[in-house]
Amino acid sequence: MLFLAENKRVLLEKRYKAALVTGVGSGLGRAFSEMLLKEGIPVWGTSRNVNSLERFSGIKGVSLDLCRPDSIQDLLMFFDDRGVEIDLLINNAGFGVFGSYTSRSFEDWSRQVNGMLTGTMELTHGILKRMFLRKTGSIVTISSLAAEFPIPYMSGYNVVKAGLSAFTESLMIEVEDSEVTVVDFRPGDYVTGFNESMNVEGKAAARESIEKTVWSSLCRIMSKAPQPEKAAKDLRNTLLRGKSGMVRSGSFFQARAAPFLARFGTSSMKRCGMMKYFGIR
Repeated sequence: MLFLAENKRVLLEKRYKAALVTGVGSGLGRAFSEMLLKEGIPVWGTSRNVNSLERFSGIKGVSLDLCRPDSIQDLLMFFDDRGVEIDLLINNAGFGVFGSYTSRSFEDWSRQVNGMLTGTMELTHGILKRMFLRKTGSIVTISSLAAEFPIPYMSGYNVVKAGLSAFTESLMIEVEDSEVTVVDFRPGDYVTGFNESMNVEGKAAARESIEKTVWSSLCRIMSKAPQPEKAAKDLRNTLLRGKSGMVRSGSFFQARAAPFLARFGTSSMKRCGMMKYFGIR
């Protein structure tokens, strides 16, 4: 068994010359990067503030703001000029915006969609073109179980994650006859501090009592969630399989039981279940 485990590690290390992980400052991005580094894979990690990555040993920090197309093109040129061949892209960067749809300015939602969805698509477009030329590579997009179970008062986030899943599913068909693989990785809640860094409207006192209830439930659920190392382990196993597909990751209830039960219910039943899960009913 030890020999087989070591053989798998070597195969993963040989498969990828360099990985690009967006949003490595904390949470899942940090866990993914640490896992790849242990596998012997060089990791380039992005942040809007590249100086914040200096404290992370092993990661080669590069600046990227997915809300700015010029920043994306600058990053692609940076790799081209240095002859860096990214053969593993992990689209992980993102942020949360919490609040009722009409209480927020539309600019809040537009910025989230433009950065997390449109920006991710543009970066993937540039990296995937280069992978096709080299006839090898893997694209992993970190969407979310929110694509299947939308989170109340996070409409922009839900749109982005559902869009990323649909986008990734489209790419799976397009790469079918190539050596490139595409993965839709859907994590549930993890203890990452995501809720603490979220842009919340009226964080101290939400405008409506229902909004307060959902926010309290969200914080409680995330405090009891698995550690991000579990997601990194699930991603490692996915990369070892070397195949395109969709993977759910998270607690047993979120990643296994809820999707299974949802298959046998109607959309209205699922909405009722979500409302009860977040304490609305």
